[in-house]
Amino acid sequence: MGEFDNAELKLDFGATLSYHEEGESQTILLLLHGLNAHSGTWRNNASHLITGRKVFAPSFQPWPASRCPEISAYTNQALELIAKLSPKKLGVAGNSMGGWIAMRVAEKLGSNVVKAVVLEDSAGTRDPLDEESISSLDSLGIPVLIIWGKRDKIIPVSDAELLHSRIENSELFIFPDAGHVPHWEKPDEYNNLVQDFLARNGV
Repeated sequence: MGEFDNAELKLDFGATLSYHEEGESQTILLLLHGLNAHSGTWRNNASHLITGRKVFAPSFQPWPASRCPEISAYTNQALELIAKLSPKKLGVAGNSMGGWIAMRVAEKLGSNVVKAVVLEDSAGTRDPLDEESISSLDSLGIPVLIIWGKRDKIIPVSDAELLHSRIENSELFIFPDAGHVPHWEKPDEYNNLVQDFLARNGV
């Protein structure tokens, strides 16, 4: 269990998923970190986003550097956690790989469960396998907030503009002086932006 984690879940296939939880509500915000990070990347955000909701930030196991990450494996872990939590309403926010997982979660659960999605410097935006996930977000009409750092050297800001053009019910905010992880680099601005977006969409 990581230093920011305060709970854990035994998954059906035998592994243990550690996570941080904070707040009291049946409305849940799931915060999904990037590749080979952990829940601690959200330490400057979690306590600021619990107004009206409970926050869960899992720590996915690192993926071996010798192989490309299997997004489906992480998605299944997130889905199992959500199933255990049985939220009344769900918002999902993901950075980088976490954004990719967030798109998959929304596709699987639909708008009856997922009420808002935040995609931050998200991976998967140009992967042919995820055309369906992006199209689903658009067709389901789930409100999407796209956040990007203009100085991102890992995933270019042009991907943010592409996502925004393909998801009709989306908003786009670009941090002019942030890189790949705005929620860590600009936590106050990020927290205010996400808090406002979630509140406007009933999450």
